[in-house]
Amino acid sequence: MSATHAALADLLASFVSPIIANSIITRALRQQDLDAKTLEAADLRVLAPRLEAAVKLFVEPEHLPKFRAGLDSMLGDLPRRETVVLSIKTERDLADALGTTRRLCQTWRLRPLTQQKIATVVSELARNILSYTPGGMVELIPIDSAGLLVRASDSGSGIPNLEQILAGRYRSKTGLGKGLLGSQRLAHRFDVRSGGEGTVIEAELRF
Repeated sequence: MSATHAALADLLASFVSPIIANSIITRALRQQDLDAKTLEAADLRVLAPRLEAAVKLFVEPEHLPKFRAGLDSMLGDLPRRETVVLSIKTERDLADALGTTRRLCQTWRLRPLTQQKIATVVSELARNILSYTPGGMVELIPIDSAGLLVRASDSGSGIPNLEQILAGRYRSKTGLGKGLLGSQRLAHRFDVRSGGEGTVIEAELRF
């Protein structure tokens, strides 16, 4: 058992019985494919939503804020995650955006698979901006302890055949639509608003 696992067990045991606390942790670890022996503080970002959902079944609502405060305290020494805005107008911007995204994911101590998913979405959406519009930006917006919103916006003329693209029915020799479809498949939630004044794409990724 790691020190983080022990601390988490102690926190839960102040709200539920040790047996229930162990059951909650074991189930959350199994759902996220994590090991109790190697559990780190950074992993709590992924576990937090599942732990909170489980605790709600055993704890009165008025005690939940104290439990959340305990989790926040355990996360307190981790790097703070703030919104990052990446300008996309040139090939250099595209390379810089991808490099920045990878460095941030490492700083935030996200798991390798999660880092790859985020980098892929950022790369695809930024490439679309560069290839088909005068320019735009990609924003990395932390949602909560286990979520990130990637928002891409541009000042282009809109995306033709959008419905066909998102349904996977559109075929283009230029590659138009492949980045959107790939990003949609990686995202927990995917939304596109497109018109003559530009396009805004939001891809929510859960860790």
